[in-house]
Amino acid sequence: MTFPGHPDKHKYTPVLKAVDLLAHRRNTSKLREFRARNVIVLHHAATLSYAVKRYKGRKIQGLFGEVYILRGPQERIAIAGNFGIGAPATAALLEEMAVLGVQRCVSIGASGGLQRNLEAGQLILVTNAIRDEGTSYHYAPRETIAQASLALTNCLESILAQHRLSYLKGTVWTTDAPYRETAAEVEQYQREGVLTVEMEASALFIVGAALGIETACGLVVADSLAGGVWQPPSNNSSVLNSMRAVLGASIEALSS
Repeated sequence: MTFPGHPDKHKYTPVLKAVDLLAHRRNTSKLREFRARNVIVLHHAATLSYAVKRYKGRKIQGLFGEVYILRGPQERIAIAGNFGIGAPATAALLEEMAVLGVQRCVSIGASGGLQRNLEAGQLILVTNAIRDEGTSYHYAPRETIAQASLALTNCLESILAQHRLSYLKGTVWTTDAPYRETAAEVEQYQREGVLTVEMEASALFIVGAALGIETACGLVVADSLAGGVWQPPSNNSSVLNSMRAVLGASIEALSS
């Protein structure tokens, strides 16, 4: 059997669309007016709590997960989190954001290092991702490359450089099955120069492109698989500090 079951399904109109579900929610919940055109997706709960407090986010009811609109000069930016993990949850969130008029999205999360020189807290600016998840294949053909928006990524990179934040750029491996990351895969991707492994980037890029949303992704190395044996994060404070740094840079990039 091929996957998806209908390989050309991305060409056809779905039965359930996000626009229909949001219309239903407007009639049955407190979904209020949403004017943000940019969203920062946070996959790290502590960073979401920090962002809401630091930037005085106002919660929007009736959306997938927790969504907040920033106050003041950044009121055209939303922050989303606590909506689940992995490619399917990211795709569902992007579908709703597209209906609401979002045009740019930066995703920030943790990842597992694959290269031996990567330490906890290292910031990774993702250029493209290996599609080892299932969701993106419902949005684009198998041969489509999952790559970040060049313009948005360049903008974010410029701000990171201005603030003298250390980062690496490159490819990551996206998988649906974190407990099935094998030593053979780690060794292969390590040889190929793949930097880290995580669960959302390839779907973020493919789904974003299908919906007309520019996407970029900043990851922070937390744990490591580089030696073929899992190593837990060695410095949690470094990871959290890097998350906050890339959050600030993302807000600056999306405010421009």
